[in-house]
Amino acid sequence: MQYAMYYEEQQQISQDEYGKMKQQILLREGERKFESYTLRKLKFTGNDADETVAHYYLCVKDQSEQQIYLEKKYMQNHIWHRACAKVTKESCGQILRGEIDWMKNSKGALFRDFYLQATLNHLSPGRVIEYQREMLKCKDGYVMFNKKINCIVGGWGNLFWPEAMSIHCLDEDKVLVVYKKKVNLPNTIWEMMQGNTLLNEEKALVF
Repeated sequence: MQYAMYYEEQQQISQDEYGKMKQQILLREGERKFESYTLRKLKFTGNDADETVAHYYLCVKDQSEQQIYLEKKYMQNHIWHRACAKVTKESCGQILRGEIDWMKNSKGALFRDFYLQATLNHLSPGRVIEYQREMLKCKDGYVMFNKKINCIVGGWGNLFWPEAMSIHCLDEDKVLVVYKKKVNLPNTIWEMMQGNTLLNEEKALVF
């Protein structure tokens, strides 16, 4: 499977600092524009103790049935590794209900990997976090402004419910800035780490 590999830094700033920083970035990046969207992420529990152990998520962008992804993410040597595979809403429902036998022999490497880890580590759906973000792709990475971060009340059953109750997780009048800097590796090392096969549904997406 293919991974996006990057360093990550984050910091909380005030609303005033956010406005100034956003303008500075736009001036520096020229015609590039920020993309605004809402992202809900459901984290599977069972391996929360160590960031070096892979974590798995179901991600829904803008409550769209066409933008549902299974995500794998882990840190190694201070570098984040992230892989994504697109899933249908029907398949998403199966995963949430624990009906994952179809993943065992899937053509998608990430699906096979999730099946193995879910079976060995008894992964189960955990909490859902909603992010209201602005993201800009820069020359060497990504800048994200998390304007709101909310914990969705009611668990995974509310992953697709727009009116779900939520609890604020971000300090009042603060914005969480996340900067992801791409890791540049020599082509030979990159190919060895990524593998030779890349299926259409597996992409090194960033959101």
